[in-house]
Amino acid sequence: MYSCGRPAGVAQGRARKEATILPGGEAGPARPVSIAAAGHRAVRRPALSVVAPSLGTMSMIGEYARVTPAELDRALGDPEWALKLVIGRMEAESAQRPEPARARCLDVDKAWDALGFLLRRAAFPVDIVHGEQAVPDAEDWGYGPPRYLTPGQVRTAAGALAEMSGAGLTAGVGPEDLARAEVYPAIVWERGEPLDYVSGYYDLLRPFFRAAADKGDAMLIWLG
Repeated sequence: MYSCGRPAGVAQGRARKEATILPGGEAGPARPVSIAAAGHRAVRRPALSVVAPSLGTMSMIGEYARVTPAELDRALGDPEWALKLVIGRMEAESAQRPEPARARCLDVDKAWDALGFLLRRAAFPVDIVHGEQAVPDAEDWGYGPPRYLTPGQVRTAAGALAEMSGAGLTAGVGPEDLARAEVYPAIVWERGEPLDYVSGYYDLLRPFFRAAADKGDAMLIWLG
């Protein structure tokens, strides 16, 4: 079970910075230009029934990419190659818009920190928000370098995801709990937005991880 928050280095990107625009037009802290900002955004799954909370034009996005064991081995020795692989798949899927079970890439928008908070609360056995291991010598892919899950960790995560629905994940938790814990994006929870947005993305991760586990895939994970 993972027991801590963001791994060291997350949200401490060294890439070129852009200003974050907060509601009302106020400039917030500078942020690195990520794969997403460069136009290589992970394909968004079919529209959720809940509108994503508005946080301005620049946000931290949780990103995933399925890779085969052979691709993971190469990625660990050549992270620049892995970045090119992921960008190519994102570009291909941006036009195809496959369902989560068929996709190689997925994002959870700004729900990643709330997912982490709720999964730690549920004693989830694998860190599917930040990954369990660092990719050695990788450059920033946005807010820190990518991390990964092995095929075995993906199988463990898929099994645990299958046992709990999005509604079960958020049961007994309200926006005030996330606001109190300063979960990103805090302004959303402070104004009382419902957690349907978070549970909706969680329910997209379930078939995504199940398909990856069934194929014996590993997972690259990063904040873009």
